Amino acid sequence: EGYVAYKGLIVEPPVVDLGKIPPSIQSLKVRLINQSNYPLRVLSVIQSCDCTAARVTTDPVKPSGELDLLIKWDSTGTKGPSKSVVDVVYEYITTGLETKKAEELKGKYSIRVLVKADIQETNES
Repeated sequence: EGYVAYKGLIVEPPVVDLGKIPPSIQSLKVRLINQSNYPLRVLSVIQSCDCTAARVTTDPVKPSGELDLLIKWDSTGTKGPSKSVVDVVYEYITTGLETKKAEELKGKYSIRVLVKADIQETNES
């Protein structure tokens, strides 16, 4: 049960709704906040499609620390409702913790960011 309690990384905002937009390349930034009592580090970011690129530092994040997740979303050649998902995979830094606590925190965790929009054709005259 301790596994769930220590999932302390949150995303603000967890959903980025761009509304109605023309096909374009969007540069976005969401904040990752460590709300746990333990330091953690991001291991990787996984994008759901080639239309999305995401970057984040892999430097340790202290409790209450924050970092920015930079997302570039390319909706050119797309029409209608569209979405992309970015999963951030992280682990707790357990060096120096008592064995029992380190064992509870061991493993990889992930948190998801959803980017969505309604891609509209532009009628230029």
